[in-house]
Amino acid sequence: MQEKETPSLDTTTLRSQMEELQERASKDGLSGLLNRQTAESYINKRLEEMAPEDTCALFIIDLDHFKQVNDTLGHRAGDWAIRQAAKALSGLFRAKDIVGRLGGDEFMVFLSGQITENVVRKKGERICQHLQIALESGVSLSASVGIHFARGTSHDFNRLYQSADYALYQ
Repeated sequence: MQEKETPSLDTTTLRSQMEELQERASKDGLSGLLNRQTAESYINKRLEEMAPEDTCALFIIDLDHFKQVNDTLGHRAGDWAIRQAAKALSGLFRAKDIVGRLGGDEFMVFLSGQITENVVRKKGERICQHLQIALESGVSLSASVGIHFARGTSHDFNRLYQSADYALYQ
């Protein structure tokens, strides 16, 4: 009877290191959220899997007056604000929702399934409430949110993004 070979320590270590590298490559280093490329890929996959009766929403979130934080308090304070915003956003959404950082002071969140416009609207309000970040010297941040809500299938990330981005600047 032959014994099964167990992976050598080198193979196990290599596999572990590869998994760690893949995890790091999918995350934004500062916020710990998904990076733009990974979030977009996950959203496209989710859009392909949607049933005709499903709905989805894409939120684009922008931290207001972020440049002022970096200019007056420095990049350390700006980095801290990004991490605080990421933490707040992660706490507002379900594990199955896609939360990512677009870059700079912008984030995105994607919801799908059996969600209603009312739920989406309330989530937008909660984002604005929870992203009131007080910093030193009387400087504070708030957030603006653009949302695109859609029903059914045949959506792609670029159209959702353009619509949510347009809503952000309205």
